[in-house]
Amino acid sequence: DNLEQYIARLDASEYKYHIKISTPTITSYGIDALFAESDQKYWFVKCPACNHYQMLDWNDNVKRIHGEVMYCCSRCEKQLSAAVIQKGSWVAKFPSRKVSGYSVSQMMVTSIPPQSLWDDSLKMRPKNFHNLRLGKAYTPTTSGFSKEMIIERCLNNTHNKENNGSGYFLGADQGNIIHVVVGKLHEGVVRIVWAEEIP
Repeated sequence: DNLEQYIARLDASEYKYHIKISTPTITSYGIDALFAESDQKYWFVKCPACNHYQMLDWNDNVKRIHGEVMYCCSRCEKQLSAAVIQKGSWVAKFPSRKVSGYSVSQMMVTSIPPQSLWDDSLKMRPKNFHNLRLGKAYTPTTSGFSKEMIIERCLNNTHNKENNGSGYFLGADQGNIIHVVVGKLHEGVVRIVWAEEIP
């Protein structure tokens, strides 16, 4: 309701800009879903050694060499200095899209040394590290679920039903608190039979 009210208050504005800023949580949800609909701008840097133009990525650009953690070129593995990172630029994956979206990572912040992020990657939960340090949504492949999975298993009735034509449905979200809802299908209607918050 608040968001709709704020947007309505832009009716008299000549510009009608509204900005949504948030930390992504899980893939295709919240701000990550909005970013997916945008032009998807990422921070790109140019390696001074081999001229490779690349998006800063934790898996591709962070190396530990002789005990020192540093940002390196994903192609030639030469070190990318703070000055090189600062000279980077935003590159849109889908430049023709109307909505402008930016993926912001602490890798772009040259006052935060790569060693500090490396240490955080070892002591933080992977989800929190990806969300809070890399600015990326995180859904573990072993426990994640998607909208498509829910539709396939619940709405398309491909699940096994009991002999009497009824069945149970479970819905759960991911986060620091798991919200669970269980519904029972009876004569074509799903009725909620259990709801719980699990820390």
